[in-house]
Amino acid sequence: MEARGKTGFEFIEDKMDRLFWGYQLKPLSVVGWLALLIFAFALVYLGQTRSLGEGRGPIARSWTRFRFALMFSLRTTLQPKFGYERSTTSLFKAITSLQWVLSVILLTCLLYTVSKTSPLINELIKKLVA
Repeated sequence: MEARGKTGFEFIEDKMDRLFWGYQLKPLSVVGWLALLIFAFALVYLGQTRSLGEGRGPIARSWTRFRFALMFSLRTTLQPKFGYERSTTSLFKAITSLQWVLSVILLTCLLYTVSKTSPLINELIKKLVA
């Protein structure tokens, strides 16, 4: 109903907000997006871990590779330049940089949603920004 009076960019913005946030601002949904980002990039990094776990069985080797890719993705999300400094090709430097930028955006969105659901944190954020 609220989208009836909106046209053009406002309509598209409203639809994108609904897709990303859902029907309310929920910190858990942003955590879900962040977890999905980490997992998706871990799958990308999995192709670079072929040499890990040599000499082990297929299940142990696969688990070692996946765990390494997942931890690499997590650390790339949380530490600036972690993935960039450890990438050997320019393509993976670009991929790790993209992951870090998207992670910063999602972490900022998480901070925003938490500040909207908690009056105490909202006041702290206002004081930090002012």
